[in-house]
This record gives sequence, C-alpha cells and structure tokens, in this order.
Amino acid sequence: MEKKGIEVKYTRLCEAVDKENIDEIYVSISDYKPDFIFNMGMCCLRNRKLLFQVIENLNLKYIYWAIEDPVDMWLSKEHANHAVLTLTTAIECIPIYKKYNIDAKFMMFGCTKYFHERGYE
Repeated sequence: MEKKGIEVKYTRLCEAVDKENIDEIYVSISDYKPDFIFNMGMCCLRNRKLLFQVIENLNLKYIYWAIEDPVDMWLSKEHANHAVLTLTTAIECIPIYKKYNIDAKFMMFGCTKYFHERGYE
C-alpha cells in the first residue's frame, strides 16, 4: 500500500488491548489519526469489547480480516458485528455473514516467494 501513496502504520494495538493499557491505545490512535483500523483474526482475543469501545469512541471505521474462518467463525462474527467491512478467507462463510446483515467479501491469503519458498532451495 505504501507504494500506492497510502500511508500505513503497523502497530501492536492488540497487545495494548490485551493488557488493558487504555492510555497506550488512545495515544497510539490519536497520534496517527487513522481513517480506519484494519485488524486480522486472532489478534485481539482478550478484552475485545475494549477495542470495540475505543473504535466507537473515536468514531473510526473498523475493517476485519477473518483469517480464522470457518473454524472459529464465532470470533469472526463478534468482530464483524463492529466492522464496516469484513473480509473472509472462506468463501462459504459469506452467505452466513449475509444472514446476519454483515457485509463480507472474499479475500484469500497472498503468497510471496520470499516468505513462502524459504527452506525449499
């Protein structure tokens, strides 16, 4: 995304959420002033409600990538209920999300030879 002129900031926001470090959460977000928060599955397992509360309080858009679908869709659905967009790696989950009025799109994992071919040379 950086190559397209889109500024991206990678954070450890979910670690602060897991530790309930509310000050770190607000400072991290307030300093950067993002247009949206993009989070992928299994990052925020504890204190998810705190994450949702912060996103709502700061009036941010939340995009969730449900990489644990379909195995742990119960977790995905909780995040998806707070997201403006849910991306899923399991196309068979899209009709289930639709049943709950959740906007879900298919986004498969990408591959890069530098990461995925290590050790095969």
